[in-house]
Amino acid sequence: MRRLFQLCTCMIFVLLIPVNARFFEIRWQNTTDINRLSKNKDFRDKCIVSVRACKTSTCSAPQPNATVYVLTRNGTNDYLGYDLDQTDTNGRACVLTACDHKAYMFVRSKPDQANDFELMFTSNISQSLPTGYAYTVSQMSQLMDFVVIDRGTTTIKGVARAGPTFETYDECQKAKSSDYSFDYYFIGQQESLVTNKPINSHNNELSWYYVDPRRNTYQSCFLKLAVKSNSPKPVVATLVSTDTSGNLYGTYTVGAKTLPSARDQSLKAACVEFRCPVHDERGQLKHTNVTGSVSLIDNRSVDCKISSGNIKMRYSTTNGTHFSVSLQADENYGSFYGIYSHRDREVAKAMCLTGHNFLFPSFDMNVQLNTFASYSCTKASVLIGK
Repeated sequence: MRRLFQLCTCMIFVLLIPVNARFFEIRWQNTTDINRLSKNKDFRDKCIVSVRACKTSTCSAPQPNATVYVLTRNGTNDYLGYDLDQTDTNGRACVLTACDHKAYMFVRSKPDQANDFELMFTSNISQSLPTGYAYTVSQMSQLMDFVVIDRGTTTIKGVARAGPTFETYDECQKAKSSDYSFDYYFIGQQESLVTNKPINSHNNELSWYYVDPRRNTYQSCFLKLAVKSNSPKPVVATLVSTDTSGNLYGTYTVGAKTLPSARDQSLKAACVEFRCPVHDERGQLKHTNVTGSVSLIDNRSVDCKISSGNIKMRYSTTNGTHFSVSLQADENYGSFYGIYSHRDREVAKAMCLTGHNFLFPSFDMNVQLNTFASYSCTKASVLIGK
């Protein structure tokens, strides 16, 4: 079995190019090569921003080893430079930028050179920022657009709080837990895909991507599951994709996620990738059989059962906890069925999270819109005498 090179799950892409410059493509924005800002080189109005990465919406647990990127803008379509920093054991990072400039920020859940990452969420509500601090959140709540302002120390009702911008690294690194910061969250288990054939093997009967992603006919497919769970344990959804003879394409597992700004944190959604049904090179229809389930990690006392959904669609069955469906190569599925596909994998997953057949930057995650099935995770019943 081969483990998939993890793919970025949002509209922001980061690729390395020679020397100290990098290529950043941000959807609906111009693409440019950006040089890294030098910590040792003086430039006007150097500032350091404090960022906090958390595993929960209340920041009760830090997310260490995440990577924070800040792209400092120098006008509408030009950039002064970029910088990055990795969060410490307290989930804190200090990133170089320039005061009185606009900037973009996003955070990966893993170190800079790691491939097995997802992008973390931020919020336009749950921020540890001074009142009136200018920022907006867009692109699936993963990109922050803000103005770098150094307000020094703010005192409210006798309580002094510094940040989120500092003049030196020393000040930023010595910031108290009560000081202001930009907050990002990673709520959910890391996604993973184990495939039968190597992920870059195409045109094979058991390839995960039968069509090479560089071809116009390539598609990536996702199925959306809604989950209700009050447990603090992470919720994961798993899909096993096989051909009609039972030969394995691969198994995809992903954590169910919710937005940190959501009032009801028990409502989550999992967008689970499956092997797209295709027409092979001979024009034969190659359907995909999918078996899915939802469970809590390390918690056998809770059962996750199907409560509603499109399980009654053609070629599907369920036993209450698992479902099986044969997805047909000649069917035109869409959001009505909770199934999403696109030739750009990141767009397909974003469509799934939003519940739409199309995508705009303003669309936010909607955990309950246009799902294939809904699960409810409750305490398992105990049989007397067992």
